[in-house]
Amino acid sequence: MDGSGEASYNGGKEGGETMANTERWDERNILLRFAALSDLHIGESPAAQANRRFVRALDRLYAAAGGRLDALLVAGDITDWGTDGQIREFARIIRECLRPETVLTAAIGNHDIHDNRFDSGLGGERFFAALGDRMYSDPTAEELEAGNSRRTIRGFRFLTLGLRNYTSGRHEEADLAWLRRELTAAGEELP
Repeated sequence: MDGSGEASYNGGKEGGETMANTERWDERNILLRFAALSDLHIGESPAAQANRRFVRALDRLYAAAGGRLDALLVAGDITDWGTDGQIREFARIIRECLRPETVLTAAIGNHDIHDNRFDSGLGGERFFAALGDRMYSDPTAEELEAGNSRRTIRGFRFLTLGLRNYTSGRHEEADLAWLRRELTAAGEELP
């Protein structure tokens, strides 16, 4: 902020511009506070470095958000190898460190597919078994199998696509069709 009471910002232009006081950030009109993390790579032991780093990140995110986060988005690679022990450890951290008012939404990544298999019991079902409605909201069998999820948080729709194959890095056509249906529904339901 310069002496005139105006905040400086780049605005995407060389040399920057100024923003009038009336356009400054208004803390009272925040519609949604959410944080996004990816590649947590949670291990089975509470002492694992990635696990301790995740706990510290949550503490810092809450501090930066003034103690209130409406949602936490984890964008894939929640665990290191998708073992049951790693999923249980992730669930433990969520239960102990994520505040009840913070909604968790997460996408299953390639590291969350144990042994490169995404058959029954190795998709969203295992995360749902460990976290229940903490991670999924009224999921269909199709969503659990694919690891896809839909959450509406303070009027905003969050959609996440799971990944069914460890090495391809591509989404299945069935999941893309699910995404198209959900985007259409969101457009009809939400302003």
